[in-house]
Amino acid sequence: SDRSQNQASSVQETSASIDEIASMIGQTADNAQTAKQRAQEARLAAEAGLTQIQQLTAILIAKNAAQTIAESLASVSFCADVIVLDSGSDDATVSIARAQGARVIETDWPGFGIQKQRAVSAVSTPWALSIDCDEVVSDALRLEILDVLDDPEFAVYRMPRLNHLHRRPVRCAGWYPDYVERLFRVDAAQFSAAPVHESLDYHGS
Repeated sequence: SDRSQNQASSVQETSASIDEIASMIGQTADNAQTAKQRAQEARLAAEAGLTQIQQLTAILIAKNAAQTIAESLASVSFCADVIVLDSGSDDATVSIARAQGARVIETDWPGFGIQKQRAVSAVSTPWALSIDCDEVVSDALRLEILDVLDDPEFAVYRMPRLNHLHRRPVRCAGWYPDYVERLFRVDAAQFSAAPVHESLDYHGS
């Protein structure tokens, strides 16, 4: 039975082909799973604050903020760069900022608006996050910023600020949510030159 032998050979060849295809499918699935796992691991690392948002710089203006600036800087460690404009501190503000990896620029004091815009001018990333030296970015806000910058829809974003009085959060008397515009594209917005009560000026959304 030559015919039987031919059939057996055909069955073996077909079986071998099926095994090869199955192996290729398995490898493809493994590669896809590995890529998915790596993406998930990267995402979890970013969410845990272990990686930085490469398109974002945090900016702070400071003078004699040694008591609070360390916590503020720690809360923006997820940013690719951190800039502190110091206007003549005579406490440990500058040394604390440098010790935490911030880029410190020492300058005079022209007023809030101009000083903040000076900080913006030193930013080399597309996005900036402006916070005060007594403010802290919460974990929830960090995750929201991460999501927003993954696929930004607007050029400026505002956030609800929770003020504290004697270390207690104030959620009444119209103090919360105290919305402030702090996250923005540096090519789409700039601070006004007002010496106090500065604002972020921009056109469109």
